[in-house]
Amino acid sequence: MQSPREILSDIWTSAGGEASALDALTLTGDEPLDVLEYRQQHRAFPQESTVDQFFDEAQWESYRALGEHIGAQLFRKIDPAKGWSPSVMTRP
Repeated sequence: MQSPREILSDIWTSAGGEASALDALTLTGDEPLDVLEYRQQHRAFPQESTVDQFFDEAQWESYRALGEHIGAQLFRKIDPAKGWSPSVMTRP
């Protein structure tokens, strides 16, 4: 199973741009415990429909925590002295 970093890297570098981040997101098992618990209770997470815009607190927090986790994975290997650049997201 791909990590969030690999998934978003594949999307970033895709030539045709057919995929979107929301189509590709999946849980890998290393997410925070509260995110995994929310998934246990809501099997469609993180692919829940956006038709219902009235998220309850648990749903809102689960998506926020998942986004924070993915962001941390994406930027964990960046040298703070060099900063971030788009080239970090390209394949070697």
